[in-house]
Amino acid sequence: MLLGLSALTMQRNGVWQDELTLWSDAGRIAPGDYRVWSGVGEAHHRKGSLDSAAVAYQRALNLLPDNEVLWNNIGVLHEDRG
Repeated sequence: MLLGLSALTMQRNGVWQDELTLWSDAGRIAPGDYRVWSGVGEAHHRKGSLDSAAVAYQRALNLLPDNEVLWNNIGVLHEDRG
């Protein structure tokens, strides 16, 4: 049993590699959760992947269109794009 749990732990360590891999895995598990896509967008934004951030933010907005934080994040993204 201990070996099995150790193997599962090692497998999950890759998911916890960084913020983007963690949020991306969460998106695979819960694709209908706006918080997941907001997290994916923020992770891409911090890495400078602005186009990928915009796609993730838009996906989050499609799930919860009245969220002020998402609209603010998109505004910051547009400012960063110039």
